[in-house]
Formats: sequence, structure tokens, C-alpha cells
Amino acid sequence: LIYYSPLIYKLFIEALLANENINMTELAYVSDSLLNDLKVYKGSLWEDVTQSQYLSSVWNLMIAGQLQDAKAHLSIRKSFRYTENLYNWTKQLNKLLIEQQSGAEVGAELDAMFDEVFDIIRSPYWQTDRQKEENRFPITMNPNYVRLQLAIIRWLYVEKQPLKGHWNEVLAQV
Repeated sequence: LIYYSPLIYKLFIEALLANENINMTELAYVSDSLLNDLKVYKGSLWEDVTQSQYLSSVWNLMIAGQLQDAKAHLSIRKSFRYTENLYNWTKQLNKLLIEQQSGAEVGAELDAMFDEVFDIIRSPYWQTDRQKEENRFPITMNPNYVRLQLAIIRWLYVEKQPLKGHWNEVLAQV
């Protein structure tokens, strides 16, 4: 599993530094591979880190435009006890994005639903720690990476803008 993360980070960094689009084909392939590997984890191995990596990889599929694949991976029969709120939010978000992709007018609902969570996560006071009583969205990931992933999703699906030439605006959301 360790070898997937550097590949994904490389894709993000290359695109950001060149102010270009992410290689979405490669992002989808690596994310799908990671998700398939994570699915086999059971019992004590299916804990906060693996649940968090799973959600992060689903977000990467969403970034890559693979909403149906993300939906399939979100239909996994596993408990997301540690990341439950983010898991449920991600399922609802993906559902709305699929509806939007099908031509349904979900703009206002999508904006409100996305920004309710994104406003909390992009706050400098947001803590990823589950032990914090006030934290409704725990995840065992670097908080800045989570913010970047969600900012990209917001840019692509809420703002409906390409990444190429707009990385400063994407980062400004955070």
C-alpha cells in the first residue's frame, strides 16, 4: 500500500507545478488499484488508517471523473465506524455528482451540502483527531492533503472549472 501514495502525490505535484490538469487516467488507475487492495482488509486491520485511505482514494476517483466507479467502491460492505460522517457525506456527494453529470439541476443542493462540510475542514482549527469531542469529521490523513482533495473536487464539480491554469484559485479555496 505504501507505494501507491507517492504515485498519487507525484501526479498532484506535477500538475500543480506545471499549472496543468492532473493525469486523470493514471490517478483513476492507481486509486482503483489501492481501493481493491484495501477491500481485503478485515478485523483489526480495517481501522482508522485503512478507512481513511479508502475514503481518500474514493475522492481521487471522483477527481478523476470516475463517479460510477466511486459509487461502486462506496457500496462496499464494511463498517466505516471511524470515518462514518465523512463516509456518509461522500456517498451523498457522489450521488449528487452523478445526478449532475446526468443533467439534473442539483446546483443549490450541491453547493450547500458540499460547503457545509468543506467550511469545517478548510478551517485552520479543524482537527483530524477522533478524540476531539467537537470533531464531527475525523480522518487519519494529513489535513492539508484532505483540504487539497476537497478543494479540487469543489473546483471541478461546484465551480465547474478546469484545473489547467487555475491552480492558484483552487488553492485559494483552502
